[in-house]
Amino acid sequence: MFDNDDALPEGTTLHGADDHIYTLRGVLGTGGFGITYAADDADGNTFAVKELFPSDLCRRDAASGSLIVEDLSRIDMVAKLRERFISESNNIARCHHPSIVRVYDTFRANGTAYMVMERVRGLNLKEVVHRHALDYAATVDVLRQISSALAYLHSHGIVHLDVKPDNMIMGNDGRIVLIDFGLSCSIGPSGIVSDNDRTVAAVSHGYAAPEQYANVRGVEPGVRSDVYSLAATTVKMLTANTPPRPEQVRDHPESINVPTIPPYANAAIAQAMAYDMTRRTPSVAEFFAAFSDAEHTAIIPQPRRKHSILAILVNILMLCVLAIVGLYAIDDKRLYAMAYYVDKQAVVAYAVPTVLSLAALCLHRGLVKGASALLALLSLSYLLLQ
Repeated sequence: MFDNDDALPEGTTLHGADDHIYTLRGVLGTGGFGITYAADDADGNTFAVKELFPSDLCRRDAASGSLIVEDLSRIDMVAKLRERFISESNNIARCHHPSIVRVYDTFRANGTAYMVMERVRGLNLKEVVHRHALDYAATVDVLRQISSALAYLHSHGIVHLDVKPDNMIMGNDGRIVLIDFGLSCSIGPSGIVSDNDRTVAAVSHGYAAPEQYANVRGVEPGVRSDVYSLAATTVKMLTANTPPRPEQVRDHPESINVPTIPPYANAAIAQAMAYDMTRRTPSVAEFFAAFSDAEHTAIIPQPRRKHSILAILVNILMLCVLAIVGLYAIDDKRLYAMAYYVDKQAVVAYAVPTVLSLAALCLHRGLVKGASALLALLSLSYLLLQ
């Protein structure tokens, strides 16, 4: 954990690549492996600067501002963390997606490494959900952007491994931006982390997949780990409650059921958070499709048939009543003439629209039923006026 003495003081300058100078303007946030600062440069551009600072492994020297590893047995571990941080920062810098934070610079200083990113103005998704849970439609909107970002990362051989509301910003420009790639790793063709060291792994309880925990052996994190975390984030957005740990979800699957969303959406969450990675939804795109697919609404029972039959009977009855009233309105002479002489135009004008109207009534469409009733009235009126 960090305290106020761990952060570099406001006004500290850092020299990046090509001797670009960044001036720190305060702390934006802290995490298990680093501190993020607000910063600007001489041109007035604003940034977010992430400093790698594994607080459990090293401390800050107050005089120089450098990080010092006092336990010699941890030097190699810190060095490995630093090299992975730089490598993954460079990988993210090559990614260009509206929902992935832009990385502009990466450099070494103060015995550690720094990542210079765009500063996204907006609210952290964790803060938003803390105020109120999102409804289904709003959740779909968030997932649409984040799943696209993750799919882009995965296609470029990177997994995030720390997907959670804390690491998403709802930007003032309408973007949902994925941030904090401190735990990201490269993956091989199989979608599994190619060079994973569990001694430096970290987990966010409630969001991390089972295989990210050190006590789960025999399977490495990968694309499906991000799928699990995205589904867990979905539960958080919908309920404002942090999901249980993986073993609790496995033993009590009802703990992640959300009563306010459609059954197919709950089924999508359950599959994406399967304890066994091989049974889990294989990609974020498939999870989003299953969670948001509007076609599934067809499986929700709709009492349409009963109402449609009733509507047909009512319409037919209305036509009969109109016909009887019309006949009574005709004098005996006119009725007698109709019995012996039938105007062909009247037959066509009445019979054809009426048959079409009755057929249209059977289509069970409100607009068509209204138009068919109008046709019937017009045709009957034409007949009576002949």
